This record gives sequence, structure tokens and C-alpha cells, in this order.
Amino acid sequence: MSLSIVLQIIILLIVSLALLLLVFNLYKPNFTSRLSQKGINSVDDKSHLNILVFSGGTGFREININLAKLTNNITRVLPIWDNGGSSKILRDNFQMLPVGDLRHALMTMAHGEGRVSTIVKLFNWRLSSSDDKSILRRELNSFVNYEHPLIKSIEQRLSHVVLGYLKKFAYSIDENFDLRNGSIGNFVLVGAYLAHNKDINSAIYVFRKLCHIQGHVWPVSLHDHLHINAQLSDGGCIYGQADTTQLESKNPNNRIEKIIFSENQTQNSMEHEPANINPMVDDAIDNTSLIVYGPGSFFTSILPHMMVESVAEKIAVKNIPKVFIANLLEDGECNGYTASELIKHFIDTAIKHSNHKFQANQFITHILINKSHSTAYHLLNNHHYLQVGDDIEKFREMGIELIIDDIESPWKRGSHDARWISEYLYSIL
Repeated sequence: MSLSIVLQIIILLIVSLALLLLVFNLYKPNFTSRLSQKGINSVDDKSHLNILVFSGGTGFREININLAKLTNNITRVLPIWDNGGSSKILRDNFQMLPVGDLRHALMTMAHGEGRVSTIVKLFNWRLSSSDDKSILRRELNSFVNYEHPLIKSIEQRLSHVVLGYLKKFAYSIDENFDLRNGSIGNFVLVGAYLAHNKDINSAIYVFRKLCHIQGHVWPVSLHDHLHINAQLSDGGCIYGQADTTQLESKNPNNRIEKIIFSENQTQNSMEHEPANINPMVDDAIDNTSLIVYGPGSFFTSILPHMMVESVAEKIAVKNIPKVFIANLLEDGECNGYTASELIKHFIDTAIKHSNHKFQANQFITHILINKSHSTAYHLLNNHHYLQVGDDIEKFREMGIELIIDDIESPWKRGSHDARWISEYLYSIL
């Protein structure tokens, strides 16, 4: 082969490679181009830095899954006042914190980290919804007695531990316990709680280790009997989270004015009961490089975190990014509110519970709000899109960076663009 032919082949290869690079740059994912327009490098390795998220059990799910692809150093802090469904049954029977949201967040973390082991499948398993208690008991016993295919497929040293916790739970309930649609993961968490001297932090720790989860999930407080009550604009009150989340359907002409903690969800008083911070959350705040609020139910899942003693004050003294992610839609608690009003309520509450020492931008440094293409009257799943508010620019004057952009998923209406938001959060670490 002559030298000229070899040179022609080399030139052809170089031209082909250049064309491939050009095509890649033209068609690379839109979220990368949107970040680069802001002058942000999204590929820096920051996986050693910690991200702390104050949210509910489900609102942060899709963002959690996407963010876990960038870093496993994620800590979720969850509310502890759920008093509905299976959480109520477990709370009433064992006088403990609700575990449903904790288990759900742990399973979300496992999903995001790619943990697809048989034990994760087991912890996601639910009993049937049969009304026949004998059938439900047989289903539970198939796990306890090492008969169910899922429990038998787990590595023996792990199955021994799981069986120990399941038996602890099963032997602690009577024949009238409501097992309908019960989560095996919840039962294991309760069993671990009982086995470790009723220490929920220890129970969560062993649950994480069984699933090989690297991220963390902690309840914001260890107060076992804490509930939330809501004071309404007409002077009335709602007692307990379950009814508060249903405000729109039960009392559509009212708005929530104030949330308080109570040890009694049926009391007639609206006197606030203090709640101490979980030491694990205290430590997580000290060691985080980014704080995120939301998305999630504002009055029951996001705002009350700031009311737990020391939380707001510890956050305020941290010189790090603190991002508030506004919801896309109004929910059953926020009918008629704008995003601006909710954010002001959040800041006012944080200032109040930190002894009025701090400024707004010490609690929030960045606000992400959706610029909806829908009108205020458009409904999606019977909810209006959350409107920005005419006075939103006041937050810039407070020294807070305001990002008003299309952050709705292009594939799922009413859901955040989890991939882009995850990239954004990672980029400002």
C-alpha cells in the first residue's frame, strides 16, 4: 500500500471522528445544554459531598432516583406525624414513630442506587387485601416459617436476620391485628425497632445494611407521639395529618393559617408542643454541603421540619446552598395559595423558630419555581397549577437567587423534570 493511500485513509478517519463529535454535540441531552447556558459544569466529581433533603415520603421520589445516579451521599429527613392508613395501625399498636414513609424512602434510595437484590424485593412485598384474617395470617406465616419462595431465595445469613425481625413482629401482634395490604418491609422495621430496645435509628441502620443502601434516611425527631394540628382562616381547626391533607375536599373555602405540634390529635387547644431534633439529623446538618426543601405536601411534609427545635437555627448558620423546590400543582392543603405566599410562610416560620436572629437568605439561597404553560384555571388531576405570584421578585431583593423555568417533566404532566433538577442540584454543590 502506497504512502499516499495510507495518508488518505488517516485523513478519512480523522474527518469521520470529527463528524461524530459534531453530531454528539448537536444532539446531546437538553438538560446538559440548559445547565451549560447558566455557565454550570455538570460533570465535575462532587460525589464525596453530602446532600441533605427535607421532604415527605413520596414527593422527592423521582428526584431521589435520578440524584442517586450522581452521588450516593444523600440524606433524606422525613416527617414523623403521619396518622393515617397502615401507619396509624402500627403507631397505635406499638406506640412508635410511623414507619411507612421511612420504608418508602429507603426503598426509593435502594432503587436509585441500583440495589435490585431479592431482599429489596422482599421488603417491597405486600400481603393481600383480603378481609379474611386467617388468610392474611397464613400469608404472614409463610414468611415467618421460612416457606415463601422470596424468603427462601435470600442468602441464609441474611434470611436468618430477617426472620428474627419478622418473628419479633409476628409474636407481638394478636389475632385481631389488621394485616390487610401490610408491607413486609414495614413489619421488618417494626421487628428491628422492638429487637433494638425500641431505637428507631438502630432499626433504620440495620435495614439499610440488609439492603446495602449507602444513602441515609432519618426521622426529623424521635418524638413518638407527635401529631400536627392546623388552624384555619375561619378560626376553625383540623386535628391530625390525615385530615389536614384532605382540607380541599372537606373545607374548600378555607385556608391553613398555622401548623402546630401536639401530643393529642383530638385536643381542643392549639398550643404548640416542642419537639427535639433527632441526633442523626443534627449531625447530618453539620456535615452537609447542600440543603434541599421539597417537593412535597407543604403544610404537612415540608414546613413542619422548620418547627423542630434547633433545625432552623442550625440551617441558618450554614454557609452553603439551600434550595427550595416549589410544587408544580396545588395540593389538598394549599388550595388558593401562590408559590410566593408559601415561600414567605416557610421563611417566616423558620425565622420564628430560630428566635428571629436571621435573614431570609440564611434559610433559602435558591428558589426553583415552574413557569407553567397552563393558565390558572387549568386542572390536572383535579388540581390547579401552582401560580408563581405577582410579588415573587421580592425574594431577589432579599438576596435569594430566583430560577423561574419550565421544570415540568416533558414525559409526565404534573411531575418535576427530575433529571434536570438532579443535575442542577449536583452542579451547585
